Amino acid sequence: MGFGSRAIATGPNSDEIYVTVENTNDIAVVSLSGGAVTRRIPVGPGPRGIALSSDGISVFSSSFTRSTPSSAANMRNSITVVNRTTGSLINQIAVGLGPCSVSIQ
Repeated sequence: MGFGSRAIATGPNSDEIYVTVENTNDIAVVSLSGGAVTRRIPVGPGPRGIALSSDGISVFSSSFTRSTPSSAANMRNSITVVNRTTGSLINQIAVGLGPCSVSIQ
């Protein structure tokens, strides 16, 4: 999976888990039965926290960096929302400095 795995969330499919991987700036989708990464979803620098929407459609990941956002790095210190199935970007939400955990209710 890579160095820097930070957080884990379970998916709607009981065979999949989603893991933020800080040094590759993505979410690794892992098959529990196969014991391997099946795909990766890019989410921006320093992904830390992760949560899935209750309907299983969206994945929310916090991007933690110790610097302030700039035009060259607009994904820093934000919550990235991606489509769980396609991996496409749904939204990028700027937040304060250093977001870590994500919780969806």
